[in-house]
Amino acid sequence: MQIQQPLVNLAFREGQRFESFYANAQNQLLLQELKQAICSNDHQQLFLWGAKSAGKSHLLQASCQRAHLKGISTAYLPLSELQNYGTDVLQGTTSYQLICIDDVHSIVGQKVWETSLFNLINQAREQQQVLLFSANENPRHLHCSLPDLHSRLLWGTNLQVHKLDDEEKTKALKFRAAQRGIELDNAVIEYIYKRYPRDFTTLIGILDKLDRESLTSKRRITIPLVKQALDKPQQQGKE
Repeated sequence: MQIQQPLVNLAFREGQRFESFYANAQNQLLLQELKQAICSNDHQQLFLWGAKSAGKSHLLQASCQRAHLKGISTAYLPLSELQNYGTDVLQGTTSYQLICIDDVHSIVGQKVWETSLFNLINQAREQQQVLLFSANENPRHLHCSLPDLHSRLLWGTNLQVHKLDDEEKTKALKFRAAQRGIELDNAVIEYIYKRYPRDFTTLIGILDKLDRESLTSKRRITIPLVKQALDKPQQQGKE
């Protein structure tokens, strides 16, 4: 689903749905509340926060996808990717019912951006639009240079997205693999853990590469295939 101008080159990542989000026990209630909130008038503003790679972007894009399927117009604004475009990217959002603003922490301390976000929040409040934010830390601890923005970021409910531990990452990786019809052995996962970063964003990127290599070579995902797909390109250097 493409986002309208000026975000014409951005699209939601494939597979970022609620059904593909592995929720540990700590995130179950958050997931339930988020699903209910985006399609009701119970919350006009929610703020998801948690460590990097905890799954916040996944949940924001899943919210947009779910809302779109229910006929709710949506916009997804990943601020960390949009800063080079300038604050104009926050304009033209008046027609959307749900606005998801990712990576708020990336513009904190930049007064021009903070002012634009402040104005967007005021606009949304006046027009009964739903806002869903994310950041890498609790909004109470964001050091905004604009005090009024800080107070507005606290208007709604804030929910923590808890990061998975290594055991939960293994379950989540198997869960995401199974959705693609792939069975991952523990030996394969242990091999990956010993050689690559364990943040879940990296692990999903590795799963993408293994999936492509498996389809191309028509082979099961084994340690030799992992070496072929991942180790050799690293030795040859990035393209």
